[in-house]
Amino acid sequence: MRGVVKVNVVGRDGSVRYTEGLLRVIDGHFEIGGGSVLAIISFGSQEEWRAAQPWAVDRRAEILGFIAADLIRQQAPNCAPDIDEATGVILLRQTDGGAQKPAGPSPRERSAAFFWRFNKLRSAVALFVLAITVVVGGLVLMGREAATLNPLAGSPLDESVRYGRGVATLIMRTDPQGPRWSGRGGGETVSLSVLLIPFDGGAPRSIPLVGGVSAGSVSLARVLGDDGETVWVEAGAIYGVRLRDGAVVTAKDLRAANGALDPSWWDDGRGMAVSASQLHIVRRDRSAALDIDPQTLQAKASAPRTTPPRLSPPAQAEAMAAGFVTSDGAWLGLLTPDQRTGAYRTGRFVRPIESADEGNTDRFMTRAALEPASDRKRFRILSAAPVDDTAYLNAGFLRINASAEPLRLQNPSGVMMIHTRPPAKARLQSTSSNGASRPSAQNQELRPLSDEKPGATFSEGGLTGTLLVSRVDEKGGVIWTAETGLDRFTLGQILPGESVTAFIGARPPLPGKVSEPLVVLVAHETGAVTTHALSR
Repeated sequence: MRGVVKVNVVGRDGSVRYTEGLLRVIDGHFEIGGGSVLAIISFGSQEEWRAAQPWAVDRRAEILGFIAADLIRQQAPNCAPDIDEATGVILLRQTDGGAQKPAGPSPRERSAAFFWRFNKLRSAVALFVLAITVVVGGLVLMGREAATLNPLAGSPLDESVRYGRGVATLIMRTDPQGPRWSGRGGGETVSLSVLLIPFDGGAPRSIPLVGGVSAGSVSLARVLGDDGETVWVEAGAIYGVRLRDGAVVTAKDLRAANGALDPSWWDDGRGMAVSASQLHIVRRDRSAALDIDPQTLQAKASAPRTTPPRLSPPAQAEAMAAGFVTSDGAWLGLLTPDQRTGAYRTGRFVRPIESADEGNTDRFMTRAALEPASDRKRFRILSAAPVDDTAYLNAGFLRINASAEPLRLQNPSGVMMIHTRPPAKARLQSTSSNGASRPSAQNQELRPLSDEKPGATFSEGGLTGTLLVSRVDEKGGVIWTAETGLDRFTLGQILPGESVTAFIGARPPLPGKVSEPLVVLVAHETGAVTTHALSR
């Protein structure tokens, strides 16, 4: 297992984050226990996992056991875990409380031990003085610049969010620090910024939000969304990035625009969300709420609305549909042979919205004749047959969310398809709907991923394969295929849109190297691909 467990302590409680790969995340909470229980860690019920991170449900016991073992290794070596798999609660119980203490050393032994400790201490002091002299002398020679270390490269803190004009991502980086004599990392602080990546091909903008804060205080920060004028962020307090000029809006600006309101409205970002294209703020007791005007920042009273819970990114299947009803009344789907003779066989019914699954299997473009339906909700399949013998691995049609039909494109009418190219297979040129061979969207021949390393078909954690995006017409013909370069099996997010879809992930891993997180934009009209790094 390649999981990593990180703990952020805030007073008597805090957060625990389990990450696997680059973008698979499970968040938990801990608090200090009592009696023999040192700590109580909660990672949510199986139902919550099934809704928030379905990729981990089948390995729930394994993951909880790994988290418990790593917490004991990091924080509590004298504890044993008590894991309730049903509730996701882990108790760390102390195991040495009743151990019998060994008899103390004799006076002679204590005297000898003191003598040796004194000699070691005297030597250590001498070495310490020498080290201080060398370091101070070096700083004087190198000048004042030597007293500041370069900040670490920033990395994404939470999932990216699509706004009207692009993709917004929170970036956290460690602040420059002076020399730390203790070696314990005391006083280390971080800064937060918002990276705005536009869809129109413009250069990304990094907008600083806050600096000099502890990592624990912003560990649960997130982008809330946008109201058309401002991208709003909750990071302990409320922050906004005004899209027209990049100016940062803070709680101070909201107080100034609403002088007659209780200032406490703006102090707690946990009750804030973007809802109905407005910043919506709810009192902790849900007794009242406000909507913020995007233009003026002035507030008006509103009925409290339910704010979305903090969840892991939705499953990829939510952005994938199995098929759609074409304009001529047929149904075009991506089916396995078993599905064609089973759930989608002649006589069964299909709906305009059919979800795809994430199974790592080949699917074939299948066209079905449908019996007309007056309610346009359920159509009986009269016959179904594959369009051709081309297999598309792990394929599905792109859609906005789990309750939507696939995105429809015009001139020609069609949809967008995502699928996977296994690394051991050579990429083939795209084929237009009339059968003519044409280059990919990048005007480059599709080459094997393993050109330089033909045997590197497996990563440390399993099979790798890159994500492909294709435009498909209503007859099942592929118009173009674009290579994203992202590893399909560690893909973190799909953010579909009407004209551009954003994919967040990393390239397939190489031995001894860490793949940086990327945002890849694919234009629906042309298949043009634009790639941006999130490590900044």
